[in-house]
Amino acid sequence: MDRGSTVRYVGLIVLGANLVLALAKGGVWYATGSLAVGSEAVNSLADSAYSVVVLGGLYLTTRPPDFEHPHGHERIEPFVSLFVAVGVFAAGGS
Repeated sequence: MDRGSTVRYVGLIVLGANLVLALAKGGVWYATGSLAVGSEAVNSLADSAYSVVVLGGLYLTTRPPDFEHPHGHERIEPFVSLFVAVGVFAAGGS
């Protein structure tokens, strides 16, 4: 397995784990009404959204060089990180 396939595979595992956690925590919140568990469910759901963004970034980053990008697509990584950081900052602010 090459690097690109490996990082996309790991990204899918992380996304799946975050979705399972969000569902499990959401179920416990629904059953108990605990505000703390509910906020953790929302946090896991936000992590799932960030995982989707990171997975998209991993897909773009691991694409081979082409005519318009002779050195590859690695420069997308800072933009993906910036998007996630702004999302975390906005969530913390609200």
